[in-house]
Amino acid sequence: MKNLILLACLVAGFALMGCNQQAGDDKLTPSQAQQKVGLTDDQVGKASGSNAVVSADGSTTSVLPEDDLESFGLKLYPGSTIRKGNAFQKTNPRDVTIYYTLLTSDPAKNVLAYYAKELKVDPKEPKAKDSLVSGKLENGHSAVVTVIDEGDRGSRIEVQILRARTDKDK
Repeated sequence: MKNLILLACLVAGFALMGCNQQAGDDKLTPSQAQQKVGLTDDQVGKASGSNAVVSADGSTTSVLPEDDLESFGLKLYPGSTIRKGNAFQKTNPRDVTIYYTLLTSDPAKNVLAYYAKELKVDPKEPKAKDSLVSGKLENGHSAVVTVIDEGDRGSRIEVQILRARTDKDK
């Protein structure tokens, strides 16, 4: 019985801690919210920082700007779009891997043929829902392109580019 009462008290305590929001906070205008947290006009829109996470193994994963993915050495599939929020760089003590996702309405076999040509390898016929092609880029980096057949919606293209870590990555 004591354990049940203790559990009830803990649950009630946690519930009260979560009720910290004041009534009407969800109806504030941006100006009112700015004023409530004490931001001045000259502070708004001038935040800085990065979207990066450091893991226990010392690797860092950071969000990449989506407007410069071709700078890593692999062309984007013509007419494809970048899946928003899906471009990352993972840096560990030995290497750096770039990850991003593209979407296209084209069939997987066309996408595979394009990237086989880009990577100068023999084109492969898709054998399943997803197929991959890999090779070296002109800049010496390695690339793996996985093409997922999404039926009537076209194809999803998962790109990984791997390169050795340099002093600039520190």
